[in-house]
Amino acid sequence: MNRLKLLREEKKLSQEYVGNLIGISGQALGLYENGKRDIPTKNLTKLAEFFNVSIDYLLGKSDIRNNNTDKLDIDDNDLYFKLSQEDKGYISTELKNSIKNYINFVIEEEKKKKDK
Repeated sequence: MNRLKLLREEKKLSQEYVGNLIGISGQALGLYENGKRDIPTKNLTKLAEFFNVSIDYLLGKSDIRNNNTDKLDIDDNDLYFKLSQEDKGYISTELKNSIKNYINFVIEEEKKKKDK
């Protein structure tokens, strides 16, 4: 199975959702997942940042998901700040990691905008 598809399915995300995050259609993402279209460098970078994995991992050149340690470290208190006690019960470890990855992805995208 394609690693991009594996990562997306691990997070239970649709092709359309992930595609929208990086500015492509769900159909285009499906073509990437099925190996019918090469992933442009710009989109490969965005996908690696979103899933918090290395580009080499995405391309199947490494089994190490990510050795990047300079990402924002968000603790559980930060995530729980505005949630009700009931809502906190719905936040699994996997969901916490997804939220953290998304926050880091958004921050990196904003940094790129300011660098232009």
